[in-house]
Amino acid sequence: MKKFILPIMLALAVMASMTACGQNASQTGPTEPEVTDSNNVGYVTLANGTLTVSTADKNAAEINVPEKLDNKKVTKLSKSAFKMFKAETIVLPETLESISDYAFAFCKNLKSVNIPSKVKKIGQNSFTACESLKTITLPEGLKSIGVFAFNGSGLETITIPKSVKSIQSFAFAECEGLKEVTITGDSTQLDDKTFTSSDNVTIIAPKDSEAIKYAKDNNIKYKTSN
Repeated sequence: MKKFILPIMLALAVMASMTACGQNASQTGPTEPEVTDSNNVGYVTLANGTLTVSTADKNAAEINVPEKLDNKKVTKLSKSAFKMFKAETIVLPETLESISDYAFAFCKNLKSVNIPSKVKKIGQNSFTACESLKTITLPEGLKSIGVFAFNGSGLETITIPKSVKSIQSFAFAECEGLKEVTITGDSTQLDDKTFTSSDNVTIIAPKDSEAIKYAKDNNIKYKTSN
């Protein structure tokens, strides 16, 4: 049964995010698109001349985002870009540089999404409540996984690349089906309560790594990978 504390904290996080103002299109929610492609995905031009995804068809079963449109690279998703969409598959371009806050939150049908190799950050609540998402591949080069990033998702296994330096609080909380988290780096830092209410998880990591120390300190099952 889901605990009550995390939904409350999630709600507070949403409220806090709504108070932000004066931010550019890559940080705020979807805005009226300047241009729309043949797949009905809309874009806004950023100050550096690249594009951010602004809108799309909420009822589409599959969404494909191109690398370029009108000779401009697609590098960002606006905040909450695909939040509560019905898509089962979303294909992102290799030009994308980050996964924005709430980008795929509450996409309950989402089964497949790629994380492009240039992405350095997965934002807060980006995959919250993606309950059909069983697995995802994270690229080497990713640096951080934000607060509540995969909270309440359907993940069963995941591998964290060596490049990841931090996994923030509640990133994998309430993932009831999560069985194995393989952390390949020695120095990946995990914040307090990263796996709250994910009671079936086992951490697999190098002996004497920060992840194994974290598992021991928090009474989480673990295995050493070497």
